[in-house]
Amino acid sequence: MTDRRPVKVDDRFLELLDQQLGEHRGPNGEPSATDFLLVDLPPIADLFATGFEQLMTPIPDRPDYRAALLVGTLVPRVLVTGVLDTDGTVKLTQTGPSNSSASDSTSTPTNSRKHVPPTAPI
Repeated sequence: MTDRRPVKVDDRFLELLDQQLGEHRGPNGEPSATDFLLVDLPPIADLFATGFEQLMTPIPDRPDYRAALLVGTLVPRVLVTGVLDTDGTVKLTQTGPSNSSASDSTSTPTNSRKHVPPTAPI
């Protein structure tokens, strides 16, 4: 059995999520920040809880930082960064959900997002 680390999100993670997805669902059923927290975040948190050491290290010489680029259920692509605290807790510090095209380097405004049908779970 794999050891599980506790995982929590920090305030900045939630702020970024609100900026990217918004408080309410879009007019065509686009996911809200709450939808992401309820559907996409649990398997992401599980990944950081059980596989932290296997995730990519985005900052050289900082093994306490890890990142995962994933396909979500509601959000087609999401980049999540976590940091290992001294008490063994993984704190998710950044998120980058995107409903924009791969060539678009900026986030898509809430009112212009396209509905993306659910994909296979993580």
